[in-house]
Amino acid sequence: RTLRGRLAVLVLVKTAQRLGYFVKLAEVPPSVVAHVAACLATKPLAKIEMRDFDLDSERQRLLEQVRRFLGIQAVTNATTGVIESAAREAAQTKHELADIINVVIEQLVRQRFELPGFSTLFRTARRIRAQVNDASFSVLSGALSPALKHEIDDLFPVRDGVTSGWLKLKREPKKPTNPEVRAYLEHLAWLKAWVARLPAIDHLAAPKLHQYVLEARALDAADIKATKPAKRYALAVVLIHAQLRQALDDAADILLRKVRKLHATGTEQLERYFTEHRLRAEK
Repeated sequence: RTLRGRLAVLVLVKTAQRLGYFVKLAEVPPSVVAHVAACLATKPLAKIEMRDFDLDSERQRLLEQVRRFLGIQAVTNATTGVIESAAREAAQTKHELADIINVVIEQLVRQRFELPGFSTLFRTARRIRAQVNDASFSVLSGALSPALKHEIDDLFPVRDGVTSGWLKLKREPKKPTNPEVRAYLEHLAWLKAWVARLPAIDHLAAPKLHQYVLEARALDAADIKATKPAKRYALAVVLIHAQLRQALDDAADILLRKVRKLHATGTEQLERYFTEHRLRAEK
């Protein structure tokens, strides 16, 4: 009814329009309050007045009226369902929590829901992402036969001081000497034999696949062995596929380097040949 009361409510309206949720008046920057007050041709509210309004029992009733005016819905159980549904859909193709939360916020804004606290969005996104990852791990692990799982388990132990199979998977190419090239081609054939018996991973979204590969490469044999079975086998499958792709790229790079070296050597020998014959002809 008062001009000061209208100022307080109008500040709530404008901040809710901009932010998507309600803030306490005492937390609104003074410059914002001063601008709204200037539009109403009145003085800004003092800090104590804003604090009193936040504690007023009428605040909740006014919030309901502002919601109706803006056409937004309060945070309810329905909001939780929208958050989980949007987070689950986003987690199928995205891995970073910030990306998942942004998708959830877009859905809430589009469906005219008031935004919940960030901690709620963060916890929900993290929980749903874990569920989606576990489901992906279960699918990959479930496609492996018991015998193949046993072979994967044999990659982790270190026997007689020999490098573990898990470390062998991560082998990087060395200087392309002839013995090293032969050894690397044998390694490539070994990876091909593995991939031929493993389930495909093409159904995984690129960001998810990239994250799984990074995680698998960062874990040593002891760490990967300590993870849950489904995750252990899934990361092993993903890493073997990724290492084969990397090994093919490395083999192509080795070929290019060998051809460049042959070309450079051939050019040098051809120049020497021309020089020798030119001298002979001149003589």
